[in-house]
Amino acid sequence: MTRLIVTTDSSTAGGIQRAGVADLVIAIEHRLVWGPLPSDAELEAFFAPRTTQPHGLHWLDDTPSWRLEESGMTGRGLIELMAECESVELWPGPEPNAQLILLWLLDRCGGERAAVSKLAIRHLDIALVSTRSGLRS
Repeated sequence: MTRLIVTTDSSTAGGIQRAGVADLVIAIEHRLVWGPLPSDAELEAFFAPRTTQPHGLHWLDDTPSWRLEESGMTGRGLIELMAECESVELWPGPEPNAQLILLWLLDRCGGERAAVSKLAIRHLDIALVSTRSGLRS
């Protein structure tokens, strides 16, 4: 079974990965709180498989390249990856940007029946940080 966790913070993603809570962990830290929100076309391109998107405009850009290569996720689209996973969890933080990313993800996944059926949301009231012995709040 492949369990994917999508977070809104790279430190949280690293801690979850080191704790062995999931098979795949991705952080999306795209800044949405300043300036206009991306258009529908930009949103579609952001979550699509990588083609010509510049760095910073693809959903996997905030994940270290070694982690993407190790797991075979380089250049993958969100819905494509979700379809291959047994379960998908969104772990957004309480920060305003994290909440906007959550809305963005739900909007993108809402029209994909296969994605929605695998989706769970775990709202973090506090930021998780990684320690050598695991996760702590």
